[in-house]
Amino acid sequence: MNGASLSIILKPDGGIETGINKGCYLYPMTRIIIQYAISAILLFTFFSCAKKIQPLAVKPGKASSSLPKKDVKTLPSKPKPAGRTLPSATILTTYQSTGNDMANIVVHLRENKTFDFQITILPKTTAEKEERITLTGTWKKEKDRTLLHFDKKEVDLNTLFDKNFASGEEFEILDPQKVAINSMTNVIHIWGIACEKK
Repeated sequence: MNGASLSIILKPDGGIETGINKGCYLYPMTRIIIQYAISAILLFTFFSCAKKIQPLAVKPGKASSSLPKKDVKTLPSKPKPAGRTLPSATILTTYQSTGNDMANIVVHLRENKTFDFQITILPKTTAEKEERITLTGTWKKEKDRTLLHFDKKEVDLNTLFDKNFASGEEFEILDPQKVAINSMTNVIHIWGIACEKK
């Protein structure tokens, strides 16, 4: 290739045309290798210089401060669950189920006069999953009784507080959403399971 020069022309359709002045001969394979090498260099240059666009991370209910307010669309916050959420007030009294293979039951009476009633139904087989039920409401003291007023009629109180399993006067169902618990007793039966007062 003495005294020869190589010219490379990029065609509008994306192809590459190579030209060699007279007096120079390139083997067909060499010409193909040069074309692929030039194509690879151009592609590498294009992709390394291309600006990568990343989506904006916008937290629910908050706008990003890096953009003007008119361009920012905030994501809606997750809807709050129906009914009362679990309170964070100090727990005054707890009723907790003793060992059994049916369910774990915990009732927390809180300082702010709310309660949360949690039942975890234990699976009977390894293929089943635990089922959790959380009920909430308010409570008040009335002489030697604690009155629980459930927020919703989600469960049948006659099933939860079944007198067939109670010993003595542990509780009394007042209406579909209210039950009175004898606060003088240290054990009450909920869903047929003994729950100790702590």
